Amino acid sequence: MQLPKSIEQMQAGIDALNLDAIKIKLLDPLEGKGWSREYADQLEIAYKRFLLLSVKYPDMPTVPTTDIDTFWHYHILDTMKYAEDCQNAFGFFLHHFPYMGMRGEEDAANLQKASSVTRSLYEKEFGEPMSISKTDTATCTDKIYVDTATCTDKIYVDTATCTDKIYVDTATCTDKIYVDTATCTDKIYVDTATCTDKIFAVNNAFINKDIVKANIRPSFIQ
Repeated sequence: MQLPKSIEQMQAGIDALNLDAIKIKLLDPLEGKGWSREYADQLEIAYKRFLLLSVKYPDMPTVPTTDIDTFWHYHILDTMKYAEDCQNAFGFFLHHFPYMGMRGEEDAANLQKASSVTRSLYEKEFGEPMSISKTDTATCTDKIYVDTATCTDKIYVDTATCTDKIYVDTATCTDKIYVDTATCTDKIYVDTATCTDKIFAVNNAFINKDIVKANIRPSFIQ
């Protein structure tokens, strides 16, 4: 029978986890989340810290931020690796309960309380806030991806002409919304005369076939 691991042993096991494959998938704009390498590296650190809190304080319901939770989900999706990593790091399988806060008003209040406690504990243990900014430039605000100084909340932006709550990448037509021109239209797939997906654009005349709304998920911890 394997003896229980000490916190020091578990921390060493967590630090030794190789999560490069998870990060590569998260960088992908179609199969993952389109995160930058820098942001994925930051989330790896935050995720490992969250794992340590979870095993160090097993009687306390620890609640991740949305993006730490996303990193956890992508780790779990590689089922064999996740099971092996848990065994190597903890000596047991660390389960994920995805329904906290969804079972009525009392449960939602408990989620908020646990979120606040987790954030305070994280800051006390590691000396910095649990939430991490996705900002790519010094002039932009929190929780957005930006390539220009025209930072709008919770959107991907590549030009100054794109509207709210859409994903835009004028060069590569990435996730959720396809845009090839500077006249970005809201919540649809748009391409040039060669476009075949969802909406046909011929000579700048768009023919609606299927409106697709962007899915923007709120954070657990604001």
